[in-house]
Amino acid sequence: MNSHETTAKRLRNLALLFLLALLPAASTATAALTSFVADKVVLDDSGRVRTGEKVFMAGEKIRAQSLTGDMVMIFRHDLGLLWALAPARKIYVEIPLERRKWERMTRGAADGDRVRVLGQEVVNGFTCTGKEVTLTRTVMGRTTSTTRTICTTPEIPMVLRSRSGSGITTELRNIHRIEPKEELFDLPPGYRKVGNNMGLFLMYMRGAAEPPTRIH
Repeated sequence: MNSHETTAKRLRNLALLFLLALLPAASTATAALTSFVADKVVLDDSGRVRTGEKVFMAGEKIRAQSLTGDMVMIFRHDLGLLWALAPARKIYVEIPLERRKWERMTRGAADGDRVRVLGQEVVNGFTCTGKEVTLTRTVMGRTTSTTRTICTTPEIPMVLRSRSGSGITTELRNIHRIEPKEELFDLPPGYRKVGNNMGLFLMYMRGAAEPPTRIH
């Protein structure tokens, strides 16, 4: 074997050893969750849990159901639709799912008019980046600004924690890597569509008004 062949063999061996050294790091890296089940809680400024809901996510689909079971929201980004269901009355409304609403669900409107990076912190076992996000809106000639603090991590495609200027905090807890059942993101049988107006739907759900009898 000449010197050129010997050198080439050594380089191949070194390259192989280098690749083998990388394998443990790659195999132990945490993959981003695209499907999971979690608890979403709302805390007041003293840290007490005021309300909550169960959240299911599978790619471009999200289901959020209240712990009391009186309301279910199904976000279908793949269809561009939002369904709000009232299980007790077996009625639902269908509303176009705007891109901004989906991003608010998943990223918490992270791209505000002003964004200030606060640094990193650990939230429920995940290393997150904290940001102060300010949104400015003008409605009927009146301009208002709201500021909230959000914590995001590349491991989860939703905001892990969001705190408003008034101290109200929304947080994901008990996150489990589970593939939710497909039927959770579909309309259940036997429900009547009662239009596309969320305000009217809430009145129907609470019994303040009677929904139309015609299915449409």
